[in-house]
Amino acid sequence: MKPDQGVEDYMAKLDCWTKANSKAKKRLVLSLDTQPLLRVATCETAKDVWNKLHQIYDNQSAENIDLLRNKFHNIEWEWSGGVQGHLAKFDEIQTKMTMLKKPIDEGDMCARLLQTLPKEFDHIYVTWHDLSLEDKTWLKLTKRCLNYELRIAGRDEGNSAIAMMVTNISILIMN
Repeated sequence: MKPDQGVEDYMAKLDCWTKANSKAKKRLVLSLDTQPLLRVATCETAKDVWNKLHQIYDNQSAENIDLLRNKFHNIEWEWSGGVQGHLAKFDEIQTKMTMLKKPIDEGDMCARLLQTLPKEFDHIYVTWHDLSLEDKTWLKLTKRCLNYELRIAGRDEGNSAIAMMVTNISILIMN
């Protein structure tokens, strides 16, 4: 704490405080990215920087929660990532929401995942509703999705192998 004027050894205490404040402020400022750094550039003391950062991030945590919820409700399937990539989107949002002490309900996670699966996964969607409540967990749903994707991939590989055989047979017949 900055010493008050008029206290004994004011100049010595002020010099000590100034050095400690300078070190603390440098450590805080050097750890910041550009955007927050611009916001604290006018702060005179390390305490001012600290208070400003609290103000920024406390406000942002409410905004972050809203942004993450929006991101959650706008998740879309992308074939390039497959089930693993799709689940990674959910995991990323859930991790951030948990850090903000606002985890998404497991039932909501399951419902949103089912809503975002492509039509090739309709079997999972249909059979999910026949399960008992204790079997409707995030872990069980993700395992079902991953296993189903493997089955689909196996079928596609089988179809590709059959198509390759038919092509080879056609070539042999033509020769």
